[in-house]
Amino acid sequence: QYELAILLAPNTAQLHYWFGKFLLHSEENLEEAVEQFKKARNLDMKSIDVSLALARGYLFQHEFDKTQDIITELSEVISTADDHLIKMYFDTEIQVLYRRADDFSKSGDFQKSMDYLEGMRSKFQSLGGNHKDKHLRQKLIKCNYMLNKILKSDQEDLKNRATKMHDWIEAECHN
Repeated sequence: QYELAILLAPNTAQLHYWFGKFLLHSEENLEEAVEQFKKARNLDMKSIDVSLALARGYLFQHEFDKTQDIITELSEVISTADDHLIKMYFDTEIQVLYRRADDFSKSGDFQKSMDYLEGMRSKFQSLGGNHKDKHLRQKLIKCNYMLNKILKSDQEDLKNRATKMHDWIEAECHN
């Protein structure tokens, strides 16, 4: 149905956006979802919804620089969005740091992994209290797997940083 609608009105950003969301949520094809979001964004560069959807698509593709570029662009206008989009924006900011840390952890670069985890903590701490919801706090708990790997390393400095991060997560998630 989306494909037919797009054939009839190919320059309608909303159609590409909604088709991309459908593809993303049905997990049919991440690549095609991102392509639809790109088309929508080219047609409507000012849409926060479209930009966030594209940023999240890039995030799922591990295209972190592209995700960050969009987040940086949105930082100037995100305060004009509704609360749902603002929460999604902050969630994406936190996730890009978490996912970078996870990729570095998987490759054994615990130094860079900790750098990104500490950046994530700083970003989280800078959020207003109303944006530190249960959903976002649950994502912090995912860091414990990485931290446990780092705690098993033989580098004392990294182990100390990982312990501090773990303690912070525990305190933050039990607030």
